[in-house]
Amino acid sequence: EEPVAEEPPIEPEPEEPVAEEPPIEPEPEEPVAEEPPIEPEPEEPVAEEPPTEPEPEEPVVESSINLEERPEGVAPLDYTDPNFNPDDPDVVELLNSYQWHLRSDENPDADANISRVIEEQNITGEGVVIGIIDNGFEVEDPEKNLVGHPELAANYRADLSYDFDEEDAIPSRVLNSQISYDRDFRAIENGFGDFLLYPTHSGVIQKAILNLDIDYESVEDLSIKLHWLDGFEQHTIPLTDVTDSPYSLDLTSEELDLGIQGKPGNTPWYLEIFDPNLTPGETGEIVEFSIDLETLHAHGTGVAGIISAEENQSGVRGVAPGSEWAGLRVGGDGTTDEEMTRALSHQSDEIDIYNSSWGFSFFNSPFPLALSAVESGAREGRNGLGNIYVFAGGNNGTIGGNANYNSFANSRHTIAVGAIDSEGKQAFYSSPGAPLLVSAYSDNGTPENYVGITTTGPYSDDGDDSNDYLPGTFGGTSAATPIVSGIVALMLEANPNLTARDVQHILVKSAQKNDTTNDDWTQNGAGYWVNHNYGFGAVDAEAAVDLAKTWITVAEEVQISQTKTVNKQLEDKKELKSTINLPDDDAIAVEWVEIELNADHQYKGDLEIVLEHIYKDESGKKQVSRSTLSEQHFNPQYQFDDNSHTWRFTSARHWDEPSEGKWRIAVRDKQKGNDSPDNYWHDWTLNLYGTE
Repeated sequence: EEPVAEEPPIEPEPEEPVAEEPPIEPEPEEPVAEEPPIEPEPEEPVAEEPPTEPEPEEPVVESSINLEERPEGVAPLDYTDPNFNPDDPDVVELLNSYQWHLRSDENPDADANISRVIEEQNITGEGVVIGIIDNGFEVEDPEKNLVGHPELAANYRADLSYDFDEEDAIPSRVLNSQISYDRDFRAIENGFGDFLLYPTHSGVIQKAILNLDIDYESVEDLSIKLHWLDGFEQHTIPLTDVTDSPYSLDLTSEELDLGIQGKPGNTPWYLEIFDPNLTPGETGEIVEFSIDLETLHAHGTGVAGIISAEENQSGVRGVAPGSEWAGLRVGGDGTTDEEMTRALSHQSDEIDIYNSSWGFSFFNSPFPLALSAVESGAREGRNGLGNIYVFAGGNNGTIGGNANYNSFANSRHTIAVGAIDSEGKQAFYSSPGAPLLVSAYSDNGTPENYVGITTTGPYSDDGDDSNDYLPGTFGGTSAATPIVSGIVALMLEANPNLTARDVQHILVKSAQKNDTTNDDWTQNGAGYWVNHNYGFGAVDAEAAVDLAKTWITVAEEVQISQTKTVNKQLEDKKELKSTINLPDDDAIAVEWVEIELNADHQYKGDLEIVLEHIYKDESGKKQVSRSTLSEQHFNPQYQFDDNSHTWRFTSARHWDEPSEGKWRIAVRDKQKGNDSPDNYWHDWTLNLYGTE
């Protein structure tokens, strides 16, 4: 990003007359100009930190350990050994050492303090049900010869689970589906035909069978090629034996050895047809071009293990090993608003917490019904206490991602989670953002000295346990999110009467200030430390549970809303500001701030949007707090499809501040060369939510 110092001076548009606003006298001790704009610094690679050498006598491996370095005297953990036994006490001890994310009292700056809650307080999440919305789970499925993972079976609630992809009651890791060419254009004209299949599947391909039905007078004369893409590399399969139609071919057979097994489920397929002996006037068409896919989906199994793996002296242990979990499969073959709505509201009086270790394209709200389901669940689920929705903040930090570009992660009804590594520092991929509430532990994402999360993996009862666990290889905000869900389960066992908003308050108040030297830390007007990279800090299970035990339910939510018309052009390298003034009469204690920005711009990535709250506290001292809602970014993924859009930005950073004072939005176009009279800011709406 171009440093601000090298840009021409900002020429702000004139503010509305001061007479229209209640004057606020600035205090001499801290002028606003002395506070630099918030610009997250890149995380220092973990590889640059010297590894901590574990003591030989310690049974617990230090957080800098990798799979090649282990405590002296402890046998290596070899998951490739067919004789690997997860019940062996030495293996169990080593598996526990790899579960560093459960630790207490080892690294004061980077411990979730989960083990102490489980072992000393005997709180395990008992009586709490987590619905895991994901693409497949290692559960028993007789039709597909799956026996389920033994460490997940005891806590699994089959009666509350559902497969929204296959519309049955078993959300297993195997998905059988068919992708078909369904476009109107099917003609083979002038001897040519090109047809594309672009699946929306997740997971990896286990089996793929091609089905062709070609209506053409001389099928045997056709040159037919099937292309598939492996990343940016194209592979071609000449179909030389198509002498009749219909035609079928197992693309994953051992005889062909095409290397398709294990490739992503969304691999594109392209059918090319050519008639080298074209007879003038001869035409035909594709009657069928489809592929029967069998895809494997292990992601949900890893998430379930982090939350709810049973405490059985074998293998691994979950954050809430006494909790129960339900598998809600969505997204194995793409999804719809209707499917997601059903999943997010499924059995909402029986399921307490919904874990979503996934996200959608940014600046995109494809599922308005699902967002409404989240709002309804947070208000009415759990028999009126409100469901708790925990969402991944995103893994797009390296390409300009932000939790505010995700309509689920930036909902005030959800808990958005960032990822930190074993040293408590931001995982380089973790998306920042003003909506982040807390951060939790995950992998560091660095190839050298990699440290990840250990959890359950795909399971088979063939006597080979080598792939039954993911040995420190699970990560992303996908891993951080279930840690928070598990900790919320511990909180709900400690106090089953907590509302959804109570849970948010407790997480805010109990979070640790991690990575204390990070220069984005600032105190808001209520005294909370907050950081765009971490929210209110690293989640702390013990502190959260202790608060939950004696927590008094917060008052009903109230709202203040006001809209301001701007009607000004957004010009290159210039900044516009607009202010809404709120009186101290009927002021509320703020929880969430929502900004609905209505603007047109041909390239939204040019814009930086910053919210300021300026007010005087009870002592008369001026307070200024800021939220960066959007930063300049160049990734086309983060642009609106339509230049005109009202987008909802949110911030939790003003938690417990009074609503009174000035709420000011600054919109700055930071890029030259995209100037247009159509770049226009129409208006904006300020919504404040909190308690009286």
